[in-house]
This record gives sequence, C-alpha cells and structure tokens, in this order.
Amino acid sequence: MNVIQMAAKLYTRREELQAVFSDDVYSEHLQAATKALTRVMEAERSDNPIYSAITAAKMIQGKGVREDTARQFLLIAGLELAEASSPNVAA
Repeated sequence: MNVIQMAAKLYTRREELQAVFSDDVYSEHLQAATKALTRVMEAERSDNPIYSAITAAKMIQGKGVREDTARQFLLIAGLELAEASSPNVAA
C-alpha cells in the first residue's frame, strides 16, 4: 500500500471513528495519540509524522480491539500532523 492509498483509508477510518465515538471521547483519544506520536518523533529525531506513526503503531503489542483502536488513532494523528505541517497535504 502506498502513502496515497493509506491516507485515503485513514480519511475514511477517521470519519468512521468520529461517528462511533462522542466528540469528547474522540478528541481525548486523538490527543493521547498525538502526545505519544510526538514522543516517538522526538526519540527518533524525525520530522515525518506518517513514518513515526507507523513505527509507533507497530510497537503496540496485542491484537485486541483496544490495541487496534490505539493503532488507528496513532495513524490518524500522524495524518493530521502531516496535514498541519504541509500545505500540499489536503483533507
């Protein structure tokens, strides 16, 4: 899967998660994921949020719903950080 395909799937998944969770819960999960992602980026000395999000998602152990949701929020946080830092990335 290339970056464009992954981004398209993440946009769709972001909409699905926003529909499932209340605004407060969604924001809470996304904020936690963004903080975790920022720590990973600092540890890696990376300026690529998508790459760091993939790395962080791979570090989550387990195959349950909670772990999968955490991975998805990390990837969405990476997408949103990339959007915020690049004028060429649009939703």
